[in-house]
Amino acid sequence: DVLPGGSVLFTAPTRTGNGLYIWHQNKIQRLGQADNVLDARWIERDRFLVSTVTAEGYETRAAKLTLFDERPGRPSYGFEAQPQPDLGAAPPKVLEGGRYNALAMLRFSSLYPYFYLTETAVEGGLEAAFVDPLAFNSLNIGYTHGTDKAVATGGYHNRRYRLFYGASGWKELNTTVAAWDRSWGADVYAGYLLYQSNTANSDLTLRRQYDPDDRYNNPFFASLGFRHSIGYARAYKPEYGFEVAAHARHNDRQGFKEKAWAGQMGVSTRLIGPSWLELSAKYAEAETGWIITEEGPNFPSDPVNFELGNLPVRYGAVKTVGGKATLSAAIESPLYFARFPFGLHRLAPRISYERLELGESRYLIEETTAAIEAELLFAHRFDFAVEAGVIQNEEAESDKVYLMLKAGF
Repeated sequence: DVLPGGSVLFTAPTRTGNGLYIWHQNKIQRLGQADNVLDARWIERDRFLVSTVTAEGYETRAAKLTLFDERPGRPSYGFEAQPQPDLGAAPPKVLEGGRYNALAMLRFSSLYPYFYLTETAVEGGLEAAFVDPLAFNSLNIGYTHGTDKAVATGGYHNRRYRLFYGASGWKELNTTVAAWDRSWGADVYAGYLLYQSNTANSDLTLRRQYDPDDRYNNPFFASLGFRHSIGYARAYKPEYGFEVAAHARHNDRQGFKEKAWAGQMGVSTRLIGPSWLELSAKYAEAETGWIITEEGPNFPSDPVNFELGNLPVRYGAVKTVGGKATLSAAIESPLYFARFPFGLHRLAPRISYERLELGESRYLIEETTAAIEAELLFAHRFDFAVEAGVIQNEEAESDKVYLMLKAGF
């Protein structure tokens, strides 16, 4: 690990095992006296997150470590003659410290502001994320303010074990809306990780939404998905990706009953040079109720429904089939200046076409999007992105032109 001041944290052999060392102020010193260290990360001040091996297995502890004037020992190689062990030597020392408590170790991680502007609406938001060093659990708090309403959101997510779970909630804060029309709601989920590797994962998730003001918006969801992708750090998109999922929705509240399901599949691949092609298809059917096509994104999300970028009204159908194709590219054109505060990482243009057929009459909705994203750097330190685009849909009276700003600190 590399500390903010430029110090370097590393592990190296000791006389009786493997220890933790630090290079700072042009010299090497030892951190702690444990001889069973595998890996470590700096948390704050003199506190470190240390992975060790013991007789019971692997452990991760948060511990305060003290500096000692001791240099690393000479590594031992298998092809060399091994010295006889000194039976009178002191046994290896084991790291002492409290067991890792993911909830107690929650720390402020990042702040995500965004801004969305169209010809008729303005929306902005801010979300703060708190994550523990091993990313076992996270806490999110957000606020969104739009033309017609303001919404506060919050959520907690835990992915420590194969059985993962979480909850989120939202509350409309717009004081101009009548009191009886202000809504709030909650979303609770639990899932089980069926398979996971470095490039793929599969899980089964059960989720329940609750909105006391809307009898139609209290469904129970079940989702089964598999995802596979191969990518590289700092790449605009993965080299290859594949996803398949099935969703079921059931709603039974205040006399309203509904059953619906959907299946979807997507594939993406890199083409010639820094360009990518993404293809996806989705089919949804409702025994009772409707499959809704509406303007997105919506909160809470519904994996059975369809969302478009420029749709003036909501459409409903018993059966809906849709497909989408996206062609994107990354123009790696870094441009930085010594005194000018803004720099350019890269430009990423894209064009997409989406087609939906609703109901037995196969009512057709087509939407085309053309956009370009610029990944920028401010003051040689802060990354942010600006995206401008136009969305064309025959169902809308005019094309939607938008400007969006995204950042993370």
